[in-house]
Amino acid sequence: MISILLPVYNVEKYIKQSINSILRNSYKNLELLIVNDGSTDNTEEIIKCFSDERIKYFKKSNSGLIETLNYGIKKCNNSIIMRMDGDDLIHSKKIENQLHFFKKSGSILVGTLGYLIDYNGVKTGKINLPLNHKGIVNSMLKVSSGFIHPSVMYYKDALLKVGGYNTNFKHAEDFDLFLKLSKIGKISNLNERLIYLRKHENNVSLLNAKDQISNTIISRDIYKSDFDNVSDDLIYIQIKQKVDKNYIKNLYIRNHSIIVKLENSSNLSFNLKLFFLKVFRKILKIII
Repeated sequence: MISILLPVYNVEKYIKQSINSILRNSYKNLELLIVNDGSTDNTEEIIKCFSDERIKYFKKSNSGLIETLNYGIKKCNNSIIMRMDGDDLIHSKKIENQLHFFKKSGSILVGTLGYLIDYNGVKTGKINLPLNHKGIVNSMLKVSSGFIHPSVMYYKDALLKVGGYNTNFKHAEDFDLFLKLSKIGKISNLNERLIYLRKHENNVSLLNAKDQISNTIISRDIYKSDFDNVSDDLIYIQIKQKVDKNYIKNLYIRNHSIIVKLENSSNLSFNLKLFFLKVFRKILKIII
């Protein structure tokens, strides 16, 4: 049996589809923990329409994703936890296939590949990632993706061992967690596209691109540094100060933010968007 952790906030447009994709999965022996982080729309009403006994619903005042995840982890009753987001969908065999690979691989953290979908659920692209431990870590050290966060499966004990999600790393809490887990065990990705990641105007990566990439770089630099007997908060402050003063890294952060906005812009033609993306990505390769 595993626990599915599903934090939600104002996802009334998508939550019904998301929950259905979990409950209708081929693997049935699960508990679905839904943690409502103070939604102000009809998210709660939609969730309460489900009568499946596997659902465990929790409602709390709004405090953000990181605290909601840590709250939910404590409520999970099983040793293996799978993440999910309220606007995404999963393949009908995701839980079964990923759990089999998870146990067989000897990993403490396993993700999957996926598809990008739009607000209507139409596929718009593919998400490719490195598969083995070394490749994933190398990718992350280059400030590139290592996992699709809502696709991952991990051991609860391993998560607690590294302190859970760190509240300092707002919008990059997953990146920080994955690097920490890579230090205590094997991490890997399953070579199957089992999650459908929805891109829309309210995505965290779009609304908070600058904070996300800044904290990603801070997390990467902490991983590469050597600290002994120093609190997490103090380490974060020290590295953040260095990043804030680094002209090259700030140039990277600004350019990355521009790329995110370009990728999601509806005001540019496809060809013009492609041209600007190529220009800014070349700049990023030079300065990183």
